[in-house]
Amino acid sequence: METPPDPSLRELSVFVVGYPRSGTTLLRRLLTAHPDLCILPETLALRRVSAAWRRGLRSEGDIARAFAALPERDRGVFDRAAFAAAAGPRMPMDRAAALSLLYATAPMARDRPSARLGHKFPADTPAVPILARWYPRARFVHIHRHPAEAVGSLFAHGLQGRAKRPEIAAWHWRHYMRLLARAEAGPAAGRLHVLSLPALLAAPEAELTRLCVAIGLDPGGVAAMLADDRPDHATERSEAGRPHMLRSRRALGEAGEAAPDPLGPGARRRIATLCAPEMRRLGYRADDPGPAVERMALAGLSLGLGAAFAALRARRRLRGEV
Repeated sequence: METPPDPSLRELSVFVVGYPRSGTTLLRRLLTAHPDLCILPETLALRRVSAAWRRGLRSEGDIARAFAALPERDRGVFDRAAFAAAAGPRMPMDRAAALSLLYATAPMARDRPSARLGHKFPADTPAVPILARWYPRARFVHIHRHPAEAVGSLFAHGLQGRAKRPEIAAWHWRHYMRLLARAEAGPAAGRLHVLSLPALLAAPEAELTRLCVAIGLDPGGVAAMLADDRPDHATERSEAGRPHMLRSRRALGEAGEAAPDPLGPGARRRIATLCAPEMRRLGYRADDPGPAVERMALAGLSLGLGAAFAALRARRRLRGEV
């Protein structure tokens, strides 16, 4: 009888990152259909569990705190009993190793014991510099979309959260792009691969083949990625709770369908003014900036948001969140 592989030898090795509503869910669905890659459904595990294990995984109490910190729907993605059985003889463990083991003992990952492990959650994008240090062999896939389209999709689906104005959401988009550019030049150098959602929709086979080569997957698996019709082990849900159990071809088609645009020309202009350098770097055309008074107001908004985000980041660090 063949001995099952040791789950502690499996390490998180692919992270799908990007701004919300930019194609991360679609890309995760395509990638996890590859025979050699298993990316679990979107959960808060990276943020919540890492905070519970800020000093490492040392006891059963640490396991209990980690699962208590997860929302109930996220707990169903993992297997507490299997994780505890695997972690017990290996404690103490650092956060990086313990997180990999948590993913490796999840039911979906156990069903595919030879596949590499991955994680996807757009809100974890700011953690890329830390994750690049924790997992020095990992690859990061950044999928992006025009900021006005991403922001418009947030507002069209009611997912903007605390970003009550499109300009605030656009500042967040800019912040993500700047952070990823710094990571690409620093701790994730040579390991962060950029993909455009419009390019993926226009030529999925070519873009997925290029991506597979970049992150070390067999390009022969692209056919399975595009033909996959298997539902996830645990149904992935969007921020609004809608299920994502789509055939890959159908998902690609639906992602390319035009949606109602909740933004007016003024909001689009202000978004382009805020995000112009990052847009040009990613290949998007930036419209002419608005009047000087508008530019000054946007500069003031950026300063205020920068200070608020720095304070939020400091609070999260104090709580031990990644």
